Formats: sequence, structure tokens, C-alpha cells
Amino acid sequence: MKPLSALKPSDLANIKMVSFDVDGVLVEKGTEIFEIQDLNKDNVLVMKTKHISPELVKKIERLKKYLHVNISSGRSLLYLIEAFNQILWNNASLQSENGLFTLIAGKVIQNTNLNFEELAMLRKIREEIYKMKENNPNIRGFEPKQFLLSVHCFNEDPSIVKLVEKLGLNKEYSVKWSSEAYNIFPSRISKLTGLKALTKLLNIDISQVLVVGNDPNDKEAAEGPGISVTTDPSTLTAEYYIESKSEIGGGILINRLLEIFD
Repeated sequence: MKPLSALKPSDLANIKMVSFDVDGVLVEKGTEIFEIQDLNKDNVLVMKTKHISPELVKKIERLKKYLHVNISSGRSLLYLIEAFNQILWNNASLQSENGLFTLIAGKVIQNTNLNFEELAMLRKIREEIYKMKENNPNIRGFEPKQFLLSVHCFNEDPSIVKLVEKLGLNKEYSVKWSSEAYNIFPSRISKLTGLKALTKLLNIDISQVLVVGNDPNDKEAAEGPGISVTTDPSTLTAEYYIESKSEIGGGILINRLLEIFD
């Protein structure tokens, strides 16, 4: 890996899009989920997250003059719309649930369809984890999403990985720890498949995308044919890494891009 300072203007000559992960890239990590599910009482769900700074929003608006800006996250589309509504709509898009959905120009596109067997299995996994939660205080609860399962825990929990292994789903389903939650979804779905669908829509090549990430959910996209940058080289390998921790990693990259393009 090379430090971000090694990124040259000539490296960006063919880049048309930059795709940012969210947590740990554009906003600080620190999501807190608290969920109580009781069929005989009211359910309780509390979710606390960090927000993007107004200064960074202004820099993204400047960056949109030169590149299409895509926000690609494992989070729900509803969350992303609320968090990033200020950068919509011109020359920007949102991709949720690891590339499963794309929001662009006021239109929601589902990039990959799940079959009945996958939907049934995701429901079964959810039900089994809820059973585990009754006697496992490490499991905090599920983050609301349409299809992808995201179970938040205080710490890594081998029992969740073992559950997927017990169901014989090791190859068909991914179980990825993001330092706050386990994301569980069919392995054929990834941020890279979502990016490929978006590039086709924008009539550009996947090699013209700069991907910025920091955790296992970004692995496939970072290994794609475009340029990749990691804000945490201890958890994600990429072509370039952010060498400074003076501010949020995505902000450091945006500063570098604006230096080159402005």
C-alpha cells in the first residue's frame, strides 16, 4: 500500500466517480443500538449514531463539480437519505445495504433480487438470533433494514458465526464484523456488484471509480479494477492508505482531491 500523499493528478485522469463508505470514513464510528422485543408488550428500539459535519458537506458539494459522488453503506436507505439529504440530488447517489439498493435522481433501483429461499433463510437467522439474545447480554439488537441483517453487539460474538455454520450457510452467506455489528447477507451481494450496476447506469467503466472504505464490507469493491483508498489499513487492504488521523479519513481524502481538481 502507498500513502495518500503518493496519489498524483495523473492517477485521477480517468476517474469519474468517488464512492465513500460512511462509518469511519465520512462520520465517526459510534452507533449504539438498544432493542427490547416482547410479544406481550410494546417493542423498544433506540438507535444513536454520529452525523457528517457541515464543513464536510460543503466540501462534498465542491467535489461534485468534478466527480459523481456515491455514498455506499451497509445501512438502510432511509437512514442514508436522512443523513446525506444535503448532498442530493445533482451528481450524487446513495447505495444502501451493501449495494443492494441505489437511490439516484429521485429513483430507487434494486440492483439484485433475493429469491424466496434467501428471504426465508434470513428470516430464520433473525429468529434464531432473537432466541439467543434472551440469554446473551452481548447482543444489543437489530438495526432496521429491508433485507440485510445487521445485529449489533458490544463485542465480537462467536455464537453468531457458529449459528450460520450450524445452518450450513458458510459459502452462501457472508458474516462480516464491522467493529459494532455483524452484517449477514447472501455472499453474491456486495458493494462491488452495486457499483457495477451504478457505473452501467452512468455509462462509465468500473475502472473509473475511486473507492474509499475501511472494513470487511468494502473488501470486494476495494479489490475492483478502480483506485482504492483505505482509512484503516489494519482492517482493509487498498492501493492507498490515509496516513494521518488528524481528522476523519474521508475528509482527508476530499481535501487531497480538491487540491488536485480545484
